[in-house]
Amino acid sequence: EPSPGQDAREFLRSADNELLEAMEQDTTTATDRAPAALALAREVVRAQQREPVERQRAVAESVCQYLRTKWKVPIFVARPRPLFAHKILLDGDALQTLAYLEAHVLPAFARDLACLPPRPSAPDAESRDDGSPVELGRLLMLAIWRLGLTRWGLIDAWLRELKAGAPILAHGANRTMVFRVKREGAPETMQRTLFLDDFCAAYLTIERAFIQTALLPPLFKLPSASHRRARAEKCLNAYLGRIGAGDHTVTLAAMTAAATQHLLVHGTPIIAAYAQGKLETEDLGDGELRRLAGLEPGRRSGAGVDAGLSATRAPALGEADLPTDVLHRVPVLEALGWHKTPYRGEWLRQVGEYRPRTPAERLLRSFTLWLIDATTASTEHRVNAHQKRSVVNRVRVIACALLGLSEQTPDWRAFDQDTLAQLQEISREQFPDRLQHGAWFQFHRFLGDETADHAGYTIGVLGEAPERAVSAKILSAQELRHLHARLLSATSGIGNAALRTSAQRHVELMATFGLRRAESAHLRAVDVQEDLCRVQAYGDHTLKTAWADRVLPIGFAEEGTRTWMQAVADQPHAKLIDPDAETSADPNNFYDALSRLIKAVTRDDSMGSHHLRHTLVSRLVLTLLWRPAGLD
Repeated sequence: EPSPGQDAREFLRSADNELLEAMEQDTTTATDRAPAALALAREVVRAQQREPVERQRAVAESVCQYLRTKWKVPIFVARPRPLFAHKILLDGDALQTLAYLEAHVLPAFARDLACLPPRPSAPDAESRDDGSPVELGRLLMLAIWRLGLTRWGLIDAWLRELKAGAPILAHGANRTMVFRVKREGAPETMQRTLFLDDFCAAYLTIERAFIQTALLPPLFKLPSASHRRARAEKCLNAYLGRIGAGDHTVTLAAMTAAATQHLLVHGTPIIAAYAQGKLETEDLGDGELRRLAGLEPGRRSGAGVDAGLSATRAPALGEADLPTDVLHRVPVLEALGWHKTPYRGEWLRQVGEYRPRTPAERLLRSFTLWLIDATTASTEHRVNAHQKRSVVNRVRVIACALLGLSEQTPDWRAFDQDTLAQLQEISREQFPDRLQHGAWFQFHRFLGDETADHAGYTIGVLGEAPERAVSAKILSAQELRHLHARLLSATSGIGNAALRTSAQRHVELMATFGLRRAESAHLRAVDVQEDLCRVQAYGDHTLKTAWADRVLPIGFAEEGTRTWMQAVADQPHAKLIDPDAETSADPNNFYDALSRLIKAVTRDDSMGSHHLRHTLVSRLVLTLLWRPAGLD
C-alpha cells in the first residue's frame, strides 16, 4: 500500500481516472482547472473515510500539494474543528421535536406574548402559590426562544442573576444584561451579554420585584442544579398547558435541543455552539458598549460595570511601582531591568550568576529562570523586546508580593491556596489588572511544575489557576477610519515615512484578515499565491496554534489593500509589510508608537493592536447573525 507522500497521482487516478486524464490533456489556465481539481481532491478524501483521521489528513495534504505543484491550482486542506465535526450537527430527533414545536407550541407562545401577562392584583391573574409554575414556565420560554440560552447551565446562571437583582442596562435604544457563565465542560467563567427585545425588557422591568422576591427564591431553595432543573421542567409544561400549546409533555432537554436545531437551520453551527456555551467567548461588556455608543465608560451608580480590563490609564511600570524599593534590593530584577543583551543564553547567565541572600530571593531567581524558559523557545538565540518586557514586568509583580510577605512573615516556607490569595492581595494595588493576571497565572504554573526548583518551599494544594484576563473590546468603523488616516501622517508618532508605510500595511493586514501581530509581521511575498494568502510556519517563525496554519482569500480585502499585496508579491524575497523593495521592515521600530496611537484614537488605554483581530471576528459573527437576527 503506498504511503500518502509516495504517489499523490495514484490517489487521484483511483478517485476518478477519467477526470484526471481530462485535466492532464487540458491546456487551460489554473483558474479554469480549479473546479475540476477541487472535485478530484474531494473524491480522494471521500474514498479515505474508513481510514484513520491522521492518514486522511496526510493523503489530503499530499494531493493538494500535488495539484498546487502540477497545475498551479491554489488548493489547500484544513483540519475540521472537532466541535463542529462531531457535536454541532443536525439531529433527526431534535428536528422532529422542532417541527412539533413550530406547529403547536411556538404559535401559542407568540400569542401569549402579544401583551404583558396579568399583574398579580388583576382579577383574572393566575394563582401565585407554590412559586407560580406558570410564570416560571413563561420565564424559561423567554430564556430559550427570545434570549437564545439553549443549555440548562446558562439558564440556571441567568435565573440566579435575576434573583440577585442584576440590573437591566441601557445603551441608547438597546437594553442588556451582563453576567458570567461557565463554558460547557470547563470550570472557567466567561462574560455573556444578553440583548433584550422590547417584550423581555418591559416584562423583566415590570415584574422585577415579583421575580426577585417571590418567583425565584423557592426555586433556589432546592439543594442542587439537578433539582432545580426537574422543577423547571414541570413549570415549563405547566405553562405550555396553560397557553394550550399541544397535548404532549416536552422535556427541558428536548426543548433546548430543538432550539439548537432552530439556530442551525436558520443560522450557522458557530452561532448554535455559542448559544449552548460550547465556545470560550467573552462578550462585549457594559463599559465597552457604552464607549461604542459614545457614552462615558463608567456609570455613576457603579451598577452593571463589567469586570473586564479597565479603560483608564495605568501608571507606567518603573521603580516607583515598587513601594519597598524592590528593584535595587534584588539583583535578579536589576539584571532583568537593565541588562541590555539581546541573547537568551547571556540573559540566563546574568540572572543565574547572582547569589540570593534569602529563601524568597532564591525562589524569585528560580521563577525568573523558569519564566525565561517558558517565554522563549530553547531554539531561539535572541530575546525580542516584547518577550523581555513580559518577563520583567511579571517578575516585578511576583517580587513585590514575595518580598512583601517575607518581610511580614520571615519564617514562611510553604505555599497553598490561601497563601497565593494573600500574595495577590499584596500586589493588587500596585499593578494593573492585565499584568497581574498574567503574572499570577505563570507563577501558579511554576509552583505546579514538579520539575521546577522551588528553593526548598513546600507546595501544598494550590486550587485552580487564576483565570486569564480577557479584553473584550473592539474598534468602531469610525475609529478604524481615524486610525488609518493618522497612520500616514506625522501625528502618528512614527518617525519616518517608510516606517509609517510598514505600520499602515501591518494594521491593514490585522484589521482585514484578523492576523495576530507576529503573523502579520512575518508574512512574505511568496505567501501570496494568486488570489490566496497562506499563513504558515517557516524557518524560526512558528505559529501560536495548529489552527493558525490557514489560507486567506485576498478578495476579502478592499481594493487598495489588494493592490499593494499583489505588487509586493512580485518581489519574492520581501515581507508583505516592507515599504519598498530596498527597505526591510522592522516592526519593533513602530510597535510602541502604534499602540499609543490606538489608545489615543479610541480614548481607551487598555486597547492595543490585538483588538483589530477582535474587531474582525466580531464583524464576521455579525454577518452570521444578519439573517436570523433580522438586522438591516
